[in-house]
Amino acid sequence: MPDENTPQPEPINAITEAKVPEMTLSTRSKLWWAILGVYLALFVGTGYIAFFNRDINPALNRSVDSYAVSLTDEASKAFIIDVLKDEAAEHKKKEALGQQSFNIVLGSLLGFLSASAVSHIGAGGGNKE
Repeated sequence: MPDENTPQPEPINAITEAKVPEMTLSTRSKLWWAILGVYLALFVGTGYIAFFNRDINPALNRSVDSYAVSLTDEASKAFIIDVLKDEAAEHKKKEALGQQSFNIVLGSLLGFLSASAVSHIGAGGGNKE
């Protein structure tokens, strides 16, 4: 009976173990960092627009003199009040859109980081039997 430690010749036409080339760690790392960089750029950009780039209501940028002149007539007074209400509503919609965009980018960034953590933990902890 042959010893188990001696190498056995491989049969002709035998299917051997297929070796699939794996991505190197540096390539995977570069791609991960590139995706993270894009998410962070979007995160910072939308955060700046939503919270720090707050312009005042554009309808209130007119000078006080032009308001005083136009408020003498009741028709123009009603018109200006309607225009100011419309401008204020549009301004609130823009702010809400910026904040919602920030929330979407924040959610996608956290989803990416969560999936990365799960895949990293799953790849390292799968052999603990």
